[in-house]
Amino acid sequence: MGNGQGMQFVKDNNDTSLVPSAGVAVQLVPKESDTFLPSPVVKNVNGQDINGTVFCYLPLPIHSGLPVHINGAFAVASNRRRLQEKLEDDKSCYGVKWNEVLMQDSVCSAYLSLLEDVKSLVPDEGSYKFHLLWPTISNVKQNCLPLMKSFYEEIVNGEYSLFSNGVQWVDINNVFFLDPEFRMESQIGDASFEVFQMLYGRGNAIIDLPLDVLQSFEKCGLKKEINARSYSKSKFFHECFFKNISRIPAHLRDVLTLYALDSRDFNLLIKQYACIPTSPSGQTLKCPSQLVSPRGEAASLFSPSDGRFPSGNEDSYLNFQRLAKLEQLGMVSGDLPWSEVAERAESIHELNAADSNAALKRVKALLTFMEKKIKRRHPLSPANCLRLMKAKFLPVLKKPTNFPLPWRGDALQAVRRYFSHPKKCSWRRKSTEYVALNHWLGCSFRAMLKSV
Repeated sequence: MGNGQGMQFVKDNNDTSLVPSAGVAVQLVPKESDTFLPSPVVKNVNGQDINGTVFCYLPLPIHSGLPVHINGAFAVASNRRRLQEKLEDDKSCYGVKWNEVLMQDSVCSAYLSLLEDVKSLVPDEGSYKFHLLWPTISNVKQNCLPLMKSFYEEIVNGEYSLFSNGVQWVDINNVFFLDPEFRMESQIGDASFEVFQMLYGRGNAIIDLPLDVLQSFEKCGLKKEINARSYSKSKFFHECFFKNISRIPAHLRDVLTLYALDSRDFNLLIKQYACIPTSPSGQTLKCPSQLVSPRGEAASLFSPSDGRFPSGNEDSYLNFQRLAKLEQLGMVSGDLPWSEVAERAESIHELNAADSNAALKRVKALLTFMEKKIKRRHPLSPANCLRLMKAKFLPVLKKPTNFPLPWRGDALQAVRRYFSHPKKCSWRRKSTEYVALNHWLGCSFRAMLKSV
């Protein structure tokens, strides 16, 4: 009987011949174990699938475009071949108004009640699509548009729990979905949906909403209401993915991060959030500004264990174009500030204790790097200068074979140790003081060291 709109129409027009009642029927397909599954009403006419029929107690030769049959005391044309329609020269059309009221009120109420009832019939393993019996703008005929509009308005009001993720039935206030076009993207649609479920699925139903259902909400003037439950690609990456990236499994995280890296739309997010996996294992995430390009001049000052190189292969983060993009977003390639140069000098002492050969290679690379930096006239602050003077990174002359006296040059030494004595030393002095391998030092670097 609806919510009273039809009854009020009868009272307002003092027409007791009008009956504000309606019914809706759906096809039930028999399944195993004496069970039935609701199915859309479809029949083939001349090779075309035509949806539900309109009944006025008896079937009319009118197809509604609905996946259900509808029955009501409609106002029909005299030949019973169509519902009454307003003609161009009609000042008013009582029957057309009645049909509209009946569709919006009694038929809609019966439709929604039917959908609530069939929930008890559907399997609970998730195979049944909740929207299977919903009206859609692509199918519904003109004469049933008032019914469709009323249907979606009632859904938005939140009084019916007709959305399902295959586990639970909820109303619109507890449902979220990805924009259908975004969801269907072959490259990231599935990964995005899985991440979306993981982050927002607790207490909510994460669903797939077909595009034609979304368009039906919008056609009924409910775009604002339905978009409040929707996540576009931009909204997903801004509000969901990057903010929670540390919680996302690596195989999903990398698919979405690489997509964002290949796009031009998410540069600020990539710069802002630690999202690039780093060497040696790829477990630690860092911002591009914290990275060093493995193909750049500065790479020789680092080892994979320092955690500064992007982790991956040429199909992922070490792809040439992606490395170039990371450099644009702040990854170090050809130069380092003096503060990092000083830190690299300080790292050599610890590296030498673990691997002396690796330490010597880093010393050579560091001295070459500093020589070039000095030639470029990059100013060195007093604080960084002091750090370099204290850092134990310069190699010293090895003890000659069969030298009889004790030899102190068995380790890397600080710059100030090296310059505390003349370059030309006696054998005796070499046995008690430190002498650097002077041939490693370029002229510019030696001049700089003397000046500090």
